[in-house]
Amino acid sequence: MPIKQYSVPWVFIPTLEEKAKYYLILEISAMIRHFLQIHGCPEDSGPRNHIQRVKKEINISERLFEDVASQNDLDHIELLYKLKWCLTSSRQKRYCKDVINSMAFYISNQAMDSFVTYKLNEFIDGEVEHTL
Repeated sequence: MPIKQYSVPWVFIPTLEEKAKYYLILEISAMIRHFLQIHGCPEDSGPRNHIQRVKKEINISERLFEDVASQNDLDHIELLYKLKWCLTSSRQKRYCKDVINSMAFYISNQAMDSFVTYKLNEFIDGEVEHTL
């Protein structure tokens, strides 16, 4: 399944535990670092704006968000598995898949590089779909 261009807005966002919020934000931040390391990612870019929207959507505390910002040594695939163990319902898993897929779309648009898009599609199909 390729990266979706549009996701359906969530009217009722599932409740996530603090740990799940933490790992979700860490995951999408790690995706930016991993897939945009060559291209860079300015503060006013689509991926950074998406993180801010997700932060508001899931109502993550500022303290927890600052803690996330200080963590930059974890691999995005390792984080995906940690996120999986924090999710208790299929609705939570679908929501997280949607957030990650949307981030992949924003990263692809930011990079404008066919190789990055290919790697993102591989990540979505190979890791996200099978893990969550």
